[in-house]
Amino acid sequence: MIAKYKDNYYSCVLNSKEQIILTRFKNKADFGFEEDDGNYFKNITQEELCDIFDVHYYVEYDSKLDNTPFWWEVYQEDFSEEGLYLYFTEGFLPDWEVWDKGVCRKYVDFADIRKCRAEIKYIRKDFEKTDYVDDKGIINTDGMLKLLEKYNEDNL
Repeated sequence: MIAKYKDNYYSCVLNSKEQIILTRFKNKADFGFEEDDGNYFKNITQEELCDIFDVHYYVEYDSKLDNTPFWWEVYQEDFSEEGLYLYFTEGFLPDWEVWDKGVCRKYVDFADIRKCRAEIKYIRKDFEKTDYVDDKGIINTDGMLKLLEKYNEDNL
């Protein structure tokens, strides 16, 4: 998850035992942050956070195979310089790489991606609890890559 705190974005861990925001950047670690091996973290309450959300990324790709989706959910770790990996979790597809038990994947160049879409799903927005979804609509590959860069865990 991602949290906005004092106009900065942080990685966020929320569970029943702890609520923590994390960063690798010392300039974002204000009073109350502790350091551990180059990472800065702060125990915090949800009420102190302006926004808490997840970003979901989707790409349109026609595999030209029956019973496969047109829209594929993808994650930051699926992306590379020139393309991304798509994962099919309902068995094996012809010409796709076997990845795990019942899972296959295929590397797809950005040029083969038709459309992209992103959704930001909030559980807290403007200091209020919510279940608001900000659908960014259809965006091009460059727009998707900009969002990925903005919310990349390495940049928070």
